[in-house]
Amino acid sequence: MEDHVKPHVKPGYLCISPRFNPLSLLYQETLQTVQQLESNLSNLRKWLAQMEHKLSTPIRYKHPDMAEIQKKLEEQKDIQKDIERHSAGRTCI
Repeated sequence: MEDHVKPHVKPGYLCISPRFNPLSLLYQETLQTVQQLESNLSNLRKWLAQMEHKLSTPIRYKHPDMAEIQKKLEEQKDIQKDIERHSAGRTCI
């Protein structure tokens, strides 16, 4: 890395370089954190769109008997559990 530094600048570069290195590492860590956050937000947006679609679709019964009502109720409970799982895991965002 020091090869590209001109000879008259090298003493100053050697003095500053050790102080810059921790900042460079901090920048890399911050960049990785931001990229992970962007990925998490993208996944959350996709999941939210799916949930909005599921919740906005009216419940329709072909044969409104007890078995079908029970099945639809279980589907709604599964959606509720999925929302609760995601709610607990998304407090960091």
